Amino acid sequence: MGISDIPKAVIGVEQTHFAEMFFSGSRQLDEKRAEAELVEAAEKLVRENSGIGAIVLECTNMPPYAKAIHDAVKLPVFDVVTLTNYVYAALEPRRYAGYM
Repeated sequence: MGISDIPKAVIGVEQTHFAEMFFSGSRQLDEKRAEAELVEAAEKLVRENSGIGAIVLECTNMPPYAKAIHDAVKLPVFDVVTLTNYVYAALEPRRYAGYM
């Protein structure tokens, strides 16, 4: 992707209930457990990498947990939803009431 010179830290969640649910094809997700696992991973990532300024959730199933992660680590959290909103706002700017 051409970002080899940009510092980054990565943590996986392959060994979690969250991941197993998708890999196994199960339809039973314990949402509280999944949230706890993702928050724990984010906390570990930040604890082990002091210079982190933001978190990017690369899995499209993670946005429901962005708020909990943000609340836990006090960093901006980006995901496919924030990217979509960003692009939409650029393509369809809103009109501000009271200015025109």
